[in-house]
Amino acid sequence: SLPSAGSIIEWFKNIFHLSDETFELLMKEVYDDYLNENIPKDKVNLVIPHFNGSGSPVKSSQTFGLWYGLTNETSVKDLLFGLFLGLTFELKHAVTSMTESGFLFNKIKLIGPGTKDPLWAQLRADILRTNVYALQLSEAVSRGANKIIKSNIIEKGTGKLNYKKYVPNTNELTTLLLETYKNKYEKLYDAKINSELNL
Repeated sequence: SLPSAGSIIEWFKNIFHLSDETFELLMKEVYDDYLNENIPKDKVNLVIPHFNGSGSPVKSSQTFGLWYGLTNETSVKDLLFGLFLGLTFELKHAVTSMTESGFLFNKIKLIGPGTKDPLWAQLRADILRTNVYALQLSEAVSRGANKIIKSNIIEKGTGKLNYKKYVPNTNELTTLLLETYKNKYEKLYDAKINSELNL
């Protein structure tokens, strides 16, 4: 689970006084930069999003958020990318903790507000190395979405369910981000959790 995702995004918008419209424009700019591999290597930052405590695999209300990789040249756009990168790393960490062999799924189906964020959807495809389907469902609660998804509409190619498919990219930037996950995020996560919980 990611207990803080929605509230962290709202916090980010509030702390920088970003209207919904301005936030969406920034998201589009960052998404375009990401697709064009125009994210400078020295500006990659990330958040460990434990603003309301941590979720899986170490659930605790005694943990705190951490932002890594800031300099005096870090911009709001850079931070926005780091926010969604960190949320995606957190998801990868939770998912890979479910099995000793690593990643468990061959596809991800998104529901709810996250389907409207192409940057976040593409990051999930790239970081989790799997196809991501952003489903446009009128019934966004988990039970209703589960009923629709169980019908395997995507696999059968039937019905009127609309979705957008995101396929993992393989390029220098995604390679850098995967290295950042292993060499920075995982080590920072472990050090932070161990310090906060005295493990």
